Amino acid sequence: MRHLLAMLALLLSALAAGAQITAGPDDVRLTLKVEERAHAPFDGEMVLITIHGAYRLPITLEKLRQPDLAGFDWMQLGEDHWYNTQEDGLTVTNLERRMALFPQAPGPIEIGAFTHQLTLLSPSGKRFEHEAVSNTLTVEVVPRPDSDWWFPARLIEVTDNWSNPPERLAPGGGALRIVTLTAQGVEPELLPPMPEMTSAGAFVFPHPEKRIVTLGPNGPITRAFWRWTVRPKGETAGYLNPVTIAYFDAEAREAREITLTAQRVAYAGAEDPPAGSDGGDSPTGAEPSAKAAGASAADGDAGFRLLRWAAPAGLLAGLALGLRSLGAAVRLPAWPALRSRWQRMFRRTPERALREAVAAGDALSAYRHARILIDRNDAPAPPEFKALERALFGEGDPTTSADLEALAKALRRGSWASGPPPGTGRPCPSEDGPAGDPR
Repeated sequence: MRHLLAMLALLLSALAAGAQITAGPDDVRLTLKVEERAHAPFDGEMVLITIHGAYRLPITLEKLRQPDLAGFDWMQLGEDHWYNTQEDGLTVTNLERRMALFPQAPGPIEIGAFTHQLTLLSPSGKRFEHEAVSNTLTVEVVPRPDSDWWFPARLIEVTDNWSNPPERLAPGGGALRIVTLTAQGVEPELLPPMPEMTSAGAFVFPHPEKRIVTLGPNGPITRAFWRWTVRPKGETAGYLNPVTIAYFDAEAREAREITLTAQRVAYAGAEDPPAGSDGGDSPTGAEPSAKAAGASAADGDAGFRLLRWAAPAGLLAGLALGLRSLGAAVRLPAWPALRSRWQRMFRRTPERALREAVAAGDALSAYRHARILIDRNDAPAPPEFKALERALFGEGDPTTSADLEALAKALRRGSWASGPPPGTGRPCPSEDGPAGDPR
């Protein structure tokens, strides 16, 4: 009997100890907060929320479950952030999760409670299960303003870059225009579509757009890359018309616009067309340049220009006839063979174009010609080329994030660096037509 009573006492003490393993209100805290703003959000506008947990007891296992979030599009802004603080001399483990919510309709929308499933360790070393439940919140959403395209952004930036100066193109060449639109606090599908680039006197070849989303603590940062290859239609200059991008400034609470100004596109030394001529009018909303205003006066000197070039032209014609007669007398190779050798000697090959781009620090041109060499020789892209690609179309600065010299050396080290036999390679875009899609 004495042994039986001792066993019962031990069992009752164990049950009492187990019943005492609980987490107090100060041991486990989970709160839900919404970023305070001076104005109620419009539907589609970003709402930032923070889920914060504070735990005085050690955590061995955990899982944070979120509610359904009906009425919102949402994205988690990076991984959960864990850190330690001190409260009353005790170490407190903290959890912080940031989320961006995008309400899909006006009216009151409730954000449900988050639940943190925990396995905690008691001061006596015993594990026990506990659920921490956060508060709930209601967000008042107002109808969006009337607009052709609803594009609310807290911060916006537009950059306009060219692969080479569009007003001083090489004969027969083109230029690649890259417009980068960067917006903070916007879902990718809310960015406006790629604008239509219209032109007077220039060919415009659009490329597929690319969109990239980067998650940060202050919301998603979405970038759209819009690209066009541009080439003049003729010997006279052409123009790209202005492009306007409308958006809603979520900080200033007003609609705004960003305008890409008109751009002259011409071969080096080309003149502007006379005002009102076909195929080369000045851009919409822009005045003709001083050259265009004086084009008619320059045309009046056509006879003088003809006389000025007549003597060199006659000299070249006489030299050609003399070479032909000399070839017949001493049995020089036929003229087609001489012409072929001349072209092979002086043509601008992709290898030469790549060297020139590297020397000039032109990352876009170097990328384009390196791509031609890799595709032409059916060779794998070296790591230096992939680094340049990330710098151009990722988040880096192509002038600082890519080593063009290293790329050129890597391509020269390839077994195919010498290129195919003359006449079989792909022509260089800058001489045989507009630059292709760099992708």
